[in-house]
Amino acid sequence: MSYVYSARERSALVRLRCEGFLELKVNGSTIARLHDESPGGSRRLLVRARLKPGWNELFAKVAADGKGLSFGRCMSDSGDRRAEPGPNPPREPPADLPPAISLLSDPPDREPASLYLEPMEVEDDPYGFTPW
Repeated sequence: MSYVYSARERSALVRLRCEGFLELKVNGSTIARLHDESPGGSRRLLVRARLKPGWNELFAKVAADGKGLSFGRCMSDSGDRRAEPGPNPPREPPADLPPAISLLSDPPDREPASLYLEPMEVEDDPYGFTPW
């Protein structure tokens, strides 16, 4: 479980990837459910989530099958997105929010080239993942 802050009501694109089973809920509503049954691969999905002003609860239920488990999530950012892990939402809004006038509009329905401001390179991976 984690919490994502949004300064205003808006939509966000969420890119998901999993091997095994995944259910993603935003503020208690299921927005995606994946069950990968293909051998040696993972399913990918792009969904739109409605965020309310303030802290939004993201709850991902994942389960492994006989092949193991991998899971990834990435969310678009209008400039005010802040994330906090934990079972309880933070009490206060983030202190480092930009002015409302500088926030970007909702993302288009198509997947952008990158949901990161600076795309990660292989050498940026702190875990040194080696695909076999």
